[in-house]
Order: sequence, then C-alpha cells, then structure tokens
Amino acid sequence: MDLVTLARDYAAVRFPTADAAFLAGSVAAGRATVSSDLDLDLVVVQESCEAETFRETLRHGGRLVELFVHTPASFVEFCTADIANRLGTMLWMYANGIVLASRDGRAEQLQAQARSLLAAGPPAPDAQELESWRAHMRAGGRTGANGSPGGVRV
Repeated sequence: MDLVTLARDYAAVRFPTADAAFLAGSVAAGRATVSSDLDLDLVVVQESCEAETFRETLRHGGRLVELFVHTPASFVEFCTADIANRLGTMLWMYANGIVLASRDGRAEQLQAQARSLLAAGPPAPDAQELESWRAHMRAGGRTGANGSPGGVRV
C-alpha cells in the first residue's frame, strides 16, 4: 500500500468527522524514504468526540505517524502564533500538504488561507525587534529564553 493511501485510510477510520485532513512532511514533498514518518494534520469539527487540540505519535501500518489535531479555533490560534513568531511550520504543512479528506471544501479553504498567509509573510519588524536580532548576531547567534535572540521574545 502506498503511503498516501495508508495515511488516508488511517485518517478516515480514526477521524471520520474531520473537516480536513492533510498529509505533510517528506511524503507530501516527494522525498519519502523507507524510514519516513507520516505527518498527518487534521482539523476536527467541534461536535466530534475528539474535538480538542493535541499531538500524538504512534505506529500504523509499520510506519511512525505524527498527528497534529486541531479544532477550527486552534487552527487560527496556531497560524497566528506562527506569524507572530516568524515561523511557518504549521502554515507550511497546511499550504503544501496533500489533501486526504475535505468536508464541504474545508481542506481547500484552509489550504488557500495558509498559502495566502505564507505569501504575505510576517509584518515588518519594529525597531525593538531589529535591535534584538542585531544583538543576537553580535552574540554569535546564541539564542536566549524561548529560543529568541538575546533572550528577548520577539
């Protein structure tokens, strides 16, 4: 069984009420190896028995599976945090993932939203943020608290 089918089948059985399910990571990027895991990103409807945000690692079909499960509200929260922290991890997974399931076109809507946010990029840094990054570079690239440059949360 190919990895996309394996992921699609798992998502359908475990999360039958998901609004959207995506396969991300190396499999979606076409760079899977024999040891690649399956990165499954799901948005689950509020009425679901599993309507909570969580991350889980498990095995299915001989593969490691990384689940990233969100509610519609937590999807927005995590995207907002990605932008605020100048990271694109979650946005990238949704923007470039393979759609495994979509209720009423929801996956395509989320994917378009993630692509739009990535294309827009983060807001321009303010003077304090620029100075923080300069200090980070002067310190040899060492990070401070919370992984931010110079110990300042940006």
